[in-house]
Amino acid sequence: MLLIDSEATIDRDLQTNKPISAWKRLKNRDNWDCPDGATDDHLHLMVQCMESWLVADREQFIAYYSTGNRRCNPHEIPERADIEPLSKKDVFQWLEKTSKLSGKEQYSKGTRSFEILAIIRPEKVAAKSFHARRLFYHLGVTAQWLDRQEFE
Repeated sequence: MLLIDSEATIDRDLQTNKPISAWKRLKNRDNWDCPDGATDDHLHLMVQCMESWLVADREQFIAYYSTGNRRCNPHEIPERADIEPLSKKDVFQWLEKTSKLSGKEQYSKGTRSFEILAIIRPEKVAAKSFHARRLFYHLGVTAQWLDRQEFE
């Protein structure tokens, strides 16, 4: 199984209005061919970047950057019902601005991003991302917050 950033908005199928398949997305954008024997179940996308998942659970991101008397600015990350259309540029700007005054090093991709990813709640991400729900479904997640009928 491969999990990668989509880097941009994913087109929708004109007939079903669902996002196009991950392999079709990679073929259209990056000219990647689906390897022999691979299926759509083998490729999953983090839309549009991993940091979108941090925006989905903004409370955990804010908690990470709020320690002692230092607090980040929670107003810099807007509450979103759907994280999939968020541009990579906007997401990084929000995270950097939110963390800037916290007393910790300002957010940037790297070790810190994976520390925060480890504490976000998957149900928050699933509620705001079709592609996260799809990944969790294919991983066999059976939690009550995942509507498996969406993919069966």
